[in-house]
Amino acid sequence: MPQSTTPAPVEIGGDGAVLAELHDHILLVTLNRPHARNAVDMSLTIGVGEALDHAEDNPDVWAVIVTGAGDKAFCAGADLKAAAAGKLSGTNERLARWGFAGYVSHAISKPTIAAVNGFALGGGTEIVLASDLAVAVETASFGLPEVTRGIFAGAGGAFRLPRQIPEKIAMEAILTGQPIPAGQAFAWGLVNRVVPAAELLTSAFELADRICANAPLAVQASKRIARVDPASKAVTMVVPAGSYKPNDVIMRSDGNIYFTDPDSGFYWYSTKGVLSSAMKQVNRPNGILLSLDENTLIVGDVGNKQIHTFSLGADGAVMTDTDKMFATAMNDTVDGMCMDCAGNVYAATVKGIEVYSPAGSYIGLVPTGDSSNCTFGGSDRKTLFTTSRSVVQAVPLGIPGLPD
Repeated sequence: MPQSTTPAPVEIGGDGAVLAELHDHILLVTLNRPHARNAVDMSLTIGVGEALDHAEDNPDVWAVIVTGAGDKAFCAGADLKAAAAGKLSGTNERLARWGFAGYVSHAISKPTIAAVNGFALGGGTEIVLASDLAVAVETASFGLPEVTRGIFAGAGGAFRLPRQIPEKIAMEAILTGQPIPAGQAFAWGLVNRVVPAAELLTSAFELADRICANAPLAVQASKRIARVDPASKAVTMVVPAGSYKPNDVIMRSDGNIYFTDPDSGFYWYSTKGVLSSAMKQVNRPNGILLSLDENTLIVGDVGNKQIHTFSLGADGAVMTDTDKMFATAMNDTVDGMCMDCAGNVYAATVKGIEVYSPAGSYIGLVPTGDSSNCTFGGSDRKTLFTTSRSVVQAVPLGIPGLPD
């Protein structure tokens, strides 16, 4: 365990079912129900969820370790008494966003390490599967025994396990409910290390320290990229099917997402999984960009033949009172936009590609004819590709008076 500073307690909810301490840049989260084998009830869910929210919101937290109190169990899964009494579910927005144990669906950019101090069955294994890394004691065991009880692993275990260990091995574990010993879990890649019990937290903190030795923002961006799964439900979670008609989308490097809907406006989907209400200032938006410093959102306005800019807060929030418009010449409606390496904005219109400086002043027109969209290609980003209803054009830049 780190000794450089005195651990600082972090205040969270849960009535003591979860403890949180900050060790330098590492948040240690302890499931604190050893009398119940650290089984998940509502108090533990709230405690873990608030601890992860604290980690995500606090720039001083660079990594998170989750462990269990006692030396018998990491987590025995759901508290069956609480589940039978209907006390594990709720309509609270936070609970829906966090998922089981406040953890398995909780979007967090900080790396998470499960320090498995004992058996981790059912929901305990699902917590491990939802973690980025895992260290386990030699006596730990894993598994999804739900089928032996007439239920199924509904908190991600049934689809995450086949992605993290060989599929046939995973299917055997899922369909038979048989446990996986720590040694086999290590051999199959479910955990990163297996250590004696006395070395568990030391090993977990050593792993976290190696992560924290790197640039934190680079680590967080790398995790977000690595966690993108084309087979996941991330898109339908952002935009519920049938609710919107998104026609352009962009993501900031911190994970905030912005998309346009020509019928209702444009929207911000935060890293916390919250979808904003429609931004009504833009009439039939199409085309959306981020400035090079990612502090400004640039949105095309089809209805008014304009281009708007909005400042973004540190958390990615759209500051609607900062609406400004480019000094636009606008030959016609904006159908799509792109940006070069200098931050100049290129807007596709019926007459060609209009060019604007990063400050929004009109520079001139690339005469490509009726254009519906544009993008840059080539390693030097010196070639502008445009599309129309019938052709794709490659336009080398260097037109007099325009950026080259």
